[in-house]
Amino acid sequence: MESRKPFPLSTTLAQNPHTSFLDLPASSFDFPFFDEGVRQYLNGGHDVTFRVLNSNLEYDSLLPVKGFIFHCSHCGSTLLARMLNQKKNLRVVSEPEAINGLLLSKILFDLPENEILPHLEFIINSFCQKLDFEDGVVFKLTSWNVFFIRFFQKLYPSVPFLFLKREPQQVLSSLLKSEHGFQTWWDLPDQFLLKKFLPGLEFRDRQHFISLMVEKHIEIGEDAMQHSGMIVDYQNLISDFEKITSFFDLTLSPEERKSGLEITKFNSKKYPEMEVWE
Repeated sequence: MESRKPFPLSTTLAQNPHTSFLDLPASSFDFPFFDEGVRQYLNGGHDVTFRVLNSNLEYDSLLPVKGFIFHCSHCGSTLLARMLNQKKNLRVVSEPEAINGLLLSKILFDLPENEILPHLEFIINSFCQKLDFEDGVVFKLTSWNVFFIRFFQKLYPSVPFLFLKREPQQVLSSLLKSEHGFQTWWDLPDQFLLKKFLPGLEFRDRQHFISLMVEKHIEIGEDAMQHSGMIVDYQNLISDFEKITSFFDLTLSPEERKSGLEITKFNSKKYPEMEVWE
């Protein structure tokens, strides 16, 4: 039986947000998105107990955070996470809902920074609990988390930050075909979230809103990388893979590097790797 630890599952949208935890094995992080690993585990017939834990939780040991990946959405970030996940002793945490819930609570309830930062650090540290043979963690965040990148940089000033971008019109074209992500905010009543993330702007239509969001993602991400971060363009993602692993101070074996490049033949959002790109 695989060893398990309590990992953050979700955070309530509330004035006083709480994060629920679920005991999970290391294999839950092998999926394109962490939530998929959770669903796979829940569907496996395991006995599960959901718990709300507070910041007094003590850890046996924590893995070092090797890097944070921010991005502008539909720009190859999931592919990069899958490529990095071919390193056998690296845990890649992809778009965890526990962080999303906390940051949305900050926006919805105007929570002060001094309440958000310790809770965010608690969630991140909880994902770094040591299990099995892993020796480091990389976080790939949900795209709109870039609006809060300064929180992460304040908490982890010595950790490498990477921003992945793509030509805005290409991102827009891809997002318009998708039914997931921040573009669904357009359908919410009163455009509340739109006004919070893009204050003072008027939106002609859904496409205009998405376009402005993509532009703001890139503006914030590029600005945040000015001093010590790394910016990677979608079209150079594969050729820059070695630079990226070096930036995160990751040493891949020849087999892991080969696996990382071979994963590009498949649809990065599918697991197992069964759907081949044409």
